[in-house]
Amino acid sequence: MSKTLTFLHGTTVERAQTLSQSQNFLMEQTYFVLGANNRPTAQFFAERAASREPRGGGPALVLVEVEEDTVNSLRRNGWLKLTTFDVADDPRLQNRTQWLLEAPGVPILNRELIDMTWEQL
Repeated sequence: MSKTLTFLHGTTVERAQTLSQSQNFLMEQTYFVLGANNRPTAQFFAERAASREPRGGGPALVLVEVEEDTVNSLRRNGWLKLTTFDVADDPRLQNRTQWLLEAPGVPILNRELIDMTWEQL
């Protein structure tokens, strides 16, 4: 058994509750950061999502636990990619990275995830 990794996804409370209840992401590109060290980046996106959705209940983080073997498989297939931010992005994002999960990889993540929880910020 491989080790467990925790990805964080910044969103609104309403969306986080829906994801946690369904234990499934929608079949679309989805962005994550990996681990507690990158929490500020996930919080940035949660706050941005909440500002765009004023009725969404405020910012929240979705925590997705998955085995490292699943992550490695998604990467090998080209469905999970580590990306950097563009120089035109918010200066707080410079020198940070995020993980982009392409839509074809979402069903695999949904099937293989260990747990999906959320927390309000």
